[in-house]
Amino acid sequence: MVYLDSYSIEDSFPDTQTVATQVSRAVAHALDNEEGDILAFLPGEAEIRRCEELLSSYQAEGYSLNIYPLYGMLSSSRQRQAIAPSRSGERKVVLATSIAETSITIDGVRIVVDSGLCRQLKYSPNNGLSHLETVKISMDMANQRAGRAGRTQCGICYRLWSKASEVNMAEYRKPEILTADLTQLVLDVASWGESDINALLWLDNPPRSSVNSARELLTMLNAIDDNGNITPHGRDIQRLPCHPRISEMMLAANNDEERALAADIAAIIEERDPLRNEESVDINIRIDALRRHRKHNGSSPVWNRIEKIASQYRNILNVKQADNSTFESTLSGYLLAAAFPERIAASNNNHGSFTLTNGHNARLKLNDYLSHEAWIVVANLDARDSNARIFSASPIDPRDLAHRIREVENISWNKQQGVLTLQNEKRLGFMVISANRIQHPDEERITKALLDAIENYGEQLLDFYDERLSSLCARIASLAIWHPDENWPDVSIEGLKANAKHWLAPYLIGVRNAQDFTKLNLAEALLSSLDYNLQQSLERLAPTHIQVPSGSNIKLKYQANGNAPILAVRLQECFGMTDTPTVDNGTHPVLMHLLSPGYKPIQITQDMRSFWSNAYFEVRKELRSRYPKHVWPENPYDEEPTRRAKSQKNNAQRK
Repeated sequence: MVYLDSYSIEDSFPDTQTVATQVSRAVAHALDNEEGDILAFLPGEAEIRRCEELLSSYQAEGYSLNIYPLYGMLSSSRQRQAIAPSRSGERKVVLATSIAETSITIDGVRIVVDSGLCRQLKYSPNNGLSHLETVKISMDMANQRAGRAGRTQCGICYRLWSKASEVNMAEYRKPEILTADLTQLVLDVASWGESDINALLWLDNPPRSSVNSARELLTMLNAIDDNGNITPHGRDIQRLPCHPRISEMMLAANNDEERALAADIAAIIEERDPLRNEESVDINIRIDALRRHRKHNGSSPVWNRIEKIASQYRNILNVKQADNSTFESTLSGYLLAAAFPERIAASNNNHGSFTLTNGHNARLKLNDYLSHEAWIVVANLDARDSNARIFSASPIDPRDLAHRIREVENISWNKQQGVLTLQNEKRLGFMVISANRIQHPDEERITKALLDAIENYGEQLLDFYDERLSSLCARIASLAIWHPDENWPDVSIEGLKANAKHWLAPYLIGVRNAQDFTKLNLAEALLSSLDYNLQQSLERLAPTHIQVPSGSNIKLKYQANGNAPILAVRLQECFGMTDTPTVDNGTHPVLMHLLSPGYKPIQITQDMRSFWSNAYFEVRKELRSRYPKHVWPENPYDEEPTRRAKSQKNNAQRK
């Protein structure tokens, strides 16, 4: 293994020329210093072609050298030439993508030149599409590439990076399904007749968030229904070999002129913006530049690449190119709205600030003339920002949005205002265009909306720490632990929120705002939800109070974890108590918190006999002088229990 630090490619996003130059220099070094054929790994076709041009000078200098490209789109005959053995006396250089990493053995190759780069399909939330991006390879890929050297004889691998930099390389490549846009996959699975992608067996399960995002988009595109089944329109989308967004835009075009425009738009939004330094992000400026480039046979590599993509889309649609610049600019917005329905945006009349139909906000530069538009459609934006910056957009005629407006009966909880929303709305996505109050709302839907609010925001709406409710829940929770075979409900906060339908729904009649929630008697509602047998068991097995020898009914404090309930009572009220009180049919003794006359704990015990026989005398000795008005008998078994201090006369007689 040889590390050629001087030829390393340090750029995060290296351009074609840089990659081709460094690899060609490394190949030249290998030609001068080693024998045998060479396999060089480059990220893509563009780098391979440029590297081939740079190495042609070696052929001109008299080298008996054959140069072969090797990549996926190459014809099978050209690929066979690349892997065929060299003729005697000749040397061969194969310039390949990652296609040559595995399974292919090229006779005669004993030298590998590894750029350390590959093309990887990456999803961009900025434009909602996937694109090929040049990235650093992982170590497992590097080792596979090195293994191509000397498959039939001793070999050598030149790595265009430093040994030290390997600590920053990922150990293994990440499975594509974990990072890719899954929209096409979800649509394909739906076309097979399976609405649940997780019903299939995967080596790596697709991320739930990615699947949900894909289903949400496909539903907006009318490609699948609410149950995940493919629609007839979805089958039309699937027939086109494009991302579903692009397919929808193509299908939205009404004639050849619009289809040619859709092809140009698709090519522009898939590539990096060649006019990113322009004052305006208007995509129509880019369309005009592309058409001028095409009309005048321009030589710009960037525009050539975009035109190549546009040509591929025109072939799919079977339309001719359009070079005119006189089309209505809002037509681009109409087509973009088909591909990006969630990014239709209305002006906030706030210097370039817009609200998207997905509910998010986005902004333009202050000097962008699109800032004065009432409606735009955003094709590319900085999706990481809550107030995203718009990179590409088009104006749209609001009349072209009429077919997207839908009427919705909105019965839901408004978290921000703390009220129940009851209105008929005209919506564009999440954007409310107009609204009127529902005169006779469905009570069942109101109850469901309130239950949903409790499940999502219950701790802000209900006082789960109310003393009456907490006490009842602790009693029920204790019995659920002591009697796991009985049907006691889950009374944790999460359980109460999730099961509000079963215990609170009848009490929600008339609730319309957050203040109404505070008026609910939650303890009464929960107790009423228990059937008669459970209510009887609750009162018998977990009583709320216990009567002590003084005649006082002292409240028990139950523990939700099933530990012994606490009976906090003043010591003087327990004179004569020989046995510790119990609950649950005598199976669980309570935990006595014996208090001083000042209601401060002086002893904790579950064995009253032991306390009277032992610890009491130390307590008496310590507290007798502190509370002289209270009784501290030498024989607590025979003393009459009391709730109050003895009179001075009685105290004197005792002395």
